[in-house]
Amino acid sequence: MEIHLAYERNPEGSFADVRPLGTLTISEKAKQCPDCRSAIHSVRRYSRITKYGILRSLQRKHMEWMDGRLKLCEERIAKLKSLKQLTSLLQDAKASPFQQVHDASGREGDEPPSSPAGPIIRVLMLIGRAYADRSKNLGDTDFLNARKSFEEVIVYAQSSDSLRSEALARLQISGLLVPWVDHDPSYRGVIEEHLNIILSAAFVSEDVKTKVEEFRRIISEERRRSEMKQILAAMNTTGGYNYGTSASSHWYQCPNGHPYFIGECGGAMQESRCLECGQPVGGTSHTLLRTNTRWSGLSDLR
Repeated sequence: MEIHLAYERNPEGSFADVRPLGTLTISEKAKQCPDCRSAIHSVRRYSRITKYGILRSLQRKHMEWMDGRLKLCEERIAKLKSLKQLTSLLQDAKASPFQQVHDASGREGDEPPSSPAGPIIRVLMLIGRAYADRSKNLGDTDFLNARKSFEEVIVYAQSSDSLRSEALARLQISGLLVPWVDHDPSYRGVIEEHLNIILSAAFVSEDVKTKVEEFRRIISEERRRSEMKQILAAMNTTGGYNYGTSASSHWYQCPNGHPYFIGECGGAMQESRCLECGQPVGGTSHTLLRTNTRWSGLSDLR
């Protein structure tokens, strides 16, 4: 390697500083002496560069080794009965050759570089999924550990500009919380925040967009259920008569399944429009429109 490729010049043309290692094109094959053809490894001028080449070779081998173990774990994730293997794998991912040299140097910044985020993110995603599969109740230890693992993924993804990994971690958190929205309505806002952040990214793949829309539909349905429960509770027993729950003959649905209520005796005496979609609702002379039916969702809300 020519000296000007390894060192920076000042305005006067003199060599003043070393170039950052990350900007150098380094061959991992040791250079040879032109006379004796022996490997050059102890030249002070290039020692940091040759050592960095060796370190990169070790890091590449570590990445290949990690990739093989990760693929095996990803294939067997459903059969993993213990998280010890994944916990050990996470420690190995964090203790890469780059990271060990970085820690030993005691220097701040990116030189020498720290562990690549990719393998760490993959292990944390596996750990989060394993905990999520084991979780049975809201707030149990597995639930909390799953959420913590996915939140760690977000931190690593943001530090490495891994937009897709960040989006997938936010989707995992949303999927973890969705079943419990009815028990803790505050989760609805948390989920919507994650989904909004995903869609605000510079690039969002179609599969991620599809999943976001699916979660939004679930949240919308859950919100509607919650609102209907509140309506039924408010209508429960008025003037000695229960209009909200037991009087199922008062509740109907439009052609698109949106519920509406008819007071008094519950028979349709006039036509109107659905407030949700604008389809005709009601009827005349106690006869319901043919496109309308009794609301089937009432029993699910009791």
